[in-house]
Amino acid sequence: MLTERKTLSEALTDSELKKRIEGLNEEVNRMSKRVSTIEGGTELASKEEIQQASKNFDKYAKVWVDRKRKCMDAVEQIGEGMEKKTLVVMEEFGLETDEECGVKLNKKSKKVEKL
Repeated sequence: MLTERKTLSEALTDSELKKRIEGLNEEVNRMSKRVSTIEGGTELASKEEIQQASKNFDKYAKVWVDRKRKCMDAVEQIGEGMEKKTLVVMEEFGLETDEECGVKLNKKSKKVEKL
């Protein structure tokens, strides 16, 4: 009896349920419009926009790889000067690699992937 009462007291009221249903219906309508836009073959981006995005990705990917290489070179040189391995130096300075952070740059698919 007490559990039944507790369950009923924690349940949403009719007005709260109506508001929740209205909100969910609005979300369904919004998502349905989005699906129909995507399925309808509507061009979401022009060819120029796609090419520009591809160029930007290539540019930023190149910068990312270059900075990563320079950083690792610097850490390796510091390690040589301290006569310690690169991993030990990185641990002492609190440095993290992309892989440790769960990030990978995939140039072929032009994506930054979360591992």
